[in-house]
Amino acid sequence: MLILRCVEDKSYQEIGLILGKNSASLRKKYERTSAKFRKYYAQVKGVGVYEYGQGSGFEKTV
Repeated sequence: MLILRCVEDKSYQEIGLILGKNSASLRKKYERTSAKFRKYYAQVKGVGVYEYGQGSGFEKTV
């Protein structure tokens, strides 16, 4: 999902069609998954999550 959303720049509607899921549930799952990724990435880099930043840097502002 992260790859579809961030790398391939797919909308939640497109991802929903690909995965056969509701776009609203995908949006929540993306939020949870990206938060876990940020936490893991911050641990690997040796910085706190809040030092690294709240946003993943991948989200687009619409």
